[in-house]
Formats: sequence, structure tokens, C-alpha cells
Amino acid sequence: MPAFEGAAYRSPPLGASAMIRLSAAALWLSVLLASALAGQSAPRLQLLSPTPNAILASAAARLEIASSEPLDPATLDASVRVWGRWSGAMTGVRRLENPQLIVFEPSRAFFAGEAVTVMVSSALRSTAGLPLLGGFSSGFAIGGARGSGSFTQERTLSLRASGEGLIQIYGIYAGDIDGDGAPDLSAVNETSEDVRVLRNDGCGGFAPFVTHALPNGSRPSTNEGADFDGDGITDLAIGNIAGNSMSILRGDGAGGYLPAVTYPSGTGTRGLCVLDVEGDGDIDVVTANRVSSNLALHRNRGDGNFLTPATFFDGGGTGETAIAAGDANGDGWADLWVATFTSSRVTVLLNDGAGVFTASSFATVGARPWMIALGDIDGDGDLDAATCDSSANRASLVRGNGAGGVGSVSSVATGSFPLAIDLGDLDGDGDLDLVASNYSAGTFTVWRNTGNGTYTSRQDLPASSAGSCVALVDYDRDGDVDLIGIDEVDDLLFFYRQSGPNAPGVQARSCAATLRLDAFAQQSGFGASQALALLGGRTHFVELSGAPTRPCLVVLGFPSSSALALFGGSWHLDPGSLFMLHSGVLDAAGELRLAVPVPAVPASSASIALQALVLEGSSVVLSNPEQATVR
Repeated sequence: MPAFEGAAYRSPPLGASAMIRLSAAALWLSVLLASALAGQSAPRLQLLSPTPNAILASAAARLEIASSEPLDPATLDASVRVWGRWSGAMTGVRRLENPQLIVFEPSRAFFAGEAVTVMVSSALRSTAGLPLLGGFSSGFAIGGARGSGSFTQERTLSLRASGEGLIQIYGIYAGDIDGDGAPDLSAVNETSEDVRVLRNDGCGGFAPFVTHALPNGSRPSTNEGADFDGDGITDLAIGNIAGNSMSILRGDGAGGYLPAVTYPSGTGTRGLCVLDVEGDGDIDVVTANRVSSNLALHRNRGDGNFLTPATFFDGGGTGETAIAAGDANGDGWADLWVATFTSSRVTVLLNDGAGVFTASSFATVGARPWMIALGDIDGDGDLDAATCDSSANRASLVRGNGAGGVGSVSSVATGSFPLAIDLGDLDGDGDLDLVASNYSAGTFTVWRNTGNGTYTSRQDLPASSAGSCVALVDYDRDGDVDLIGIDEVDDLLFFYRQSGPNAPGVQARSCAATLRLDAFAQQSGFGASQALALLGGRTHFVELSGAPTRPCLVVLGFPSSSALALFGGSWHLDPGSLFMLHSGVLDAAGELRLAVPVPAVPASSASIALQALVLEGSSVVLSNPEQATVR
């Protein structure tokens, strides 16, 4: 498509934001001068493993980042951050495997199917003392278990209190806000002007909601999670349509939020994304404002508070409505992808590393795009975009060229008046499927990707009145991706569990004793056709869920050739090969997490099996068996 013409960054009067830009420019200049004098360069980074925009990364993935220059190991811990969209801030070990290779080893499993963002701040230094200019950002997705890609409605859940009228749910964040390893739900409601939190019991059941108020007259809607204050606890950013503002709710670490802090934004705030715009190590927010037709950059002060006023700039069209962040040209800086409602465009705005964005190119999409999602749709390694075109009853697929521009545009049909679009690998085959939420049709349309960005095998899932938006998340923690749909007219949540295929001979799902291996449960038990593949010489993760504080035992051995009936379940380990992996008690949330170093195997592969027992009163509950191949 032709390059965007006439795009210009509109500078505000000189103030705090302008001073930040001047300071960033001065840093760049000083580093360039120092580099020239020393004959050295500032470091540049590249994500080696998993590769950028990968879709099938392991939940136990070890991250490797290459540097163009030798690095100072003392600057690693302060500069490298890893964030799972649903699992939150990832803890782990940061080290240099050699002077130019950063390794991050997570301390727990990522969630199946979630997006992961890797961020390195300018606090990283070379051995010559030169900083990483503009920081670094990249990302990938965790693979889910291979599944059918078809969904069956499990249940519905109302978010209205007794006797309450319309609350108008629009937007749901499925992040783990209490840190127990299960995705919780934070539902944002436009009419009741609040957030309602439902905590996951560990196996896909949810406690009654707890309400957190937002400002009167705000009409909250768009939202995203991040750790804005750097305390390792998930926070929530919300855009307010009528309030023309952006609210931050800091997580309290116990499954709730502190009172909202609200900042003026543009008029008619409809879209929002989170990113580190200048590489200083804290997370900023950019909102898309349909009525004022601009973007607003809210810079983080570093402590979770934001500079005021926001910095306003043009989004490359008219009626900026949807926005997402992702590296469009492979330079390691997060760029902005903006969908404009009135001019029906998707525009890429490239980041210069200091948080100044310049329009690169645009593509014309269907009429009135309402939301945008990013991912590698066609499998070429570059970011692409998908929009829901509300007046065209279609979803547009916009191919990125990997150099900061956009190319061809195709489309698929949706239901009537699509308001939301989401991309995710629903069937675990390594490509991104698509879900459109259709307000007027009252449906959620699922399209499965053939692998090259062509979509076939449509399935329409019903809402009751209005298909408003979805969350693609493994809410029951069995390893495959499920779908939670929202109806903003009837204020209902629809829980669609992925339908099979189920391995024969495994126990029914139960929170009494559910065993997970690298976030997979009941995918590789007795009689399953394919065991989970583990890498020898790496750390993998075993998790067990049950009733809180119950005694438990996790056992490892070789798979048995036949099942043994035991404690009302099916025992899957050869009795002559048993090794006790762990004995203890489940924690207060009913969880056990083990990091297990798996040794390298001398042969090409070796099969192992795991099973657990949990004491329930005077009886023993047997978990699902899991088996794996180590190579």
C-alpha cells in the first residue's frame, strides 16, 4: 500500500513530556559521541529463542537473547522483564551464558495459549558502559495442547446482582490477579461503571464477584493488564469513553484492586494499549480517542503514576478507535498499529526508540473498524493485523511486510455488526485462528487458520442477545485454549470449553486432584496417542491442584502397559519403577508447583510417567496420569 502522506507528530507546549524527549535525544547524542571516540557501538538485541512472533513456544520456555556487544552482567537483573498476558510478571533467573547471550529461565510455567512480552530496558549496559538505546521489546505465544478447535457451551454466568438492571459488560481481562496460577476474570462494565472480579478456584470454577468502583460518568470500556509499579503484581488500565480519561487500578496482591487513579485523556477514549515507549523499564499507556481523533501517550513516572498532561499526537487517519503495540520492522522497539473508525484505515506508526511515533504506511480496511488484534497470521514471521469492520460485517486481515509497512488486505465474513476481534491458536496446530464478536447477530464467529492465513471451517457460537467480546484463555487449566464470551445486553458470560479429543482412560476433571505437566493436564494420560515432549537438560514444571492444605504425593516412573484400578481411579505407573518426586501439602489456594530439572538422556528419547495422590479426609484421590517423552 502507498506510504501515508502528511503524517506529522504534533508537539505539545514544552513541559514534562517534552523534557523527557529532549533528555532521550541528549542520551542518544552522548552515546553516539562516546561510541565514536571509543570505537565501539551501543548494544542491540535480538530474540533468538523462542523466535519473535512464534506461536508454539513451550510453557517452560527458556528465553535466549543475543547482543551485538559484550554485556555487563551486573546490569541484567535491573533491565530484563518478562510478562505473560494472563500469567503476569514472570520471575526467573537472568544470566549471561556467554558475554553476548542473555538467558532467562522462568521459575514457573506460562499459561497455555497466552501471549508473552519480553522487555529489556536501557539500564542494560555493554562492558564498555554503553546503554541499550531505546530498550528492547519482542514477543511470542505459548502453544496450547492439540485440540479440536471446536467448542461446547459449558455454562453461563450472570454478573448482575440480585434485582440489578443493565450493567453492560464490555471487556474482560483474564489475568491471574491473586498469584495462585489460575486465570481470574476482571469484567469492566460501562453502565454500572465498575470492575467486577471473579477469582478462579484453580480448575475453572469462579467465586462470586467482588465489585470495584470507577468514577461516575466515566463509562469504562477498553482495558489491559500490566505491572505499572514494578511490584510483580498485576494492575489494570481502563479507557473511559464518557470520562475522556484513563484509569489505573493497582492490584492489591490478594485478588483485588486498590481505588482507581484517573488521568485525563482524549475525547471518546475507545482503544488502549500498554508498552514501554522509550525503553526506560516502566510500562506506559497509549489511548485511541475517537471523538478528538488523536492518540494520547501517558508516560509512566516509574512508580505507577503517570505524567500529566498526556502527550497528544495523530494516529494516521480520522476517528482513532483501536490500537495495539508490536514491533512492525524488527528493530526491537514496540510500534503502534492504529485502526481509524471514520477513515477505515490501519496505520503503522514507527517508534524511534525515544517514544516519538511517525506514520509509516496504511492500508484501507472495511467500513468502521472497531477493534484491532496483532499476530503472525500467515506464518512468515512478521506481525500482521486483523480488524473487525463493524459496518461491513467482515474481518480484515492486513499483512505486515516486516519492514514497518503493510501490504495486501483480505477479509472473512463475520456476523452482523462485529465489535471485537481476537487472534489465538485455538487448536494447537501452530497458526492463529480468529474469533469475531457480533453484536447484532448475537454470536461469536470462530474461523480456523489453514496455516498460511487462509481461514476455513467456520463455527458460530451463540450469545443470548449480543456478541460483544471474548477472552481466549485456558480457564479450566487443562492445556487447551477455551473461549469466554460476553453479552453486554443480558450481562452474561458464556463459558465455551474446547471439545476433546479426550485421551481414553483418564479421570474426569476434578479439583480434588488435577496434575499438570508444563500447563497440560489430561492430554497425555493412559491410552493417549501422543506423550508430551520434554527437552532433556532443561527445567520443566509439575503442578497439582486440589483442596487447600491437603497432604499430597507426586510420583514418577515408567508408563505401565496396562491400567491398574486404584482408589477409584486408574493407576498408570509401573509399580517396579516408582520414584517419589515430592511429598508435602497443597498451599492455601490448593496448589503445588514444582520446578523439576530434567536430565539429558543418553539415548534418543525416554518415556516417563507421573501421577499424584491427594488425601481427602480418610480417603485418597488419584490424579489424572500424565506421560512424557524426554529427548
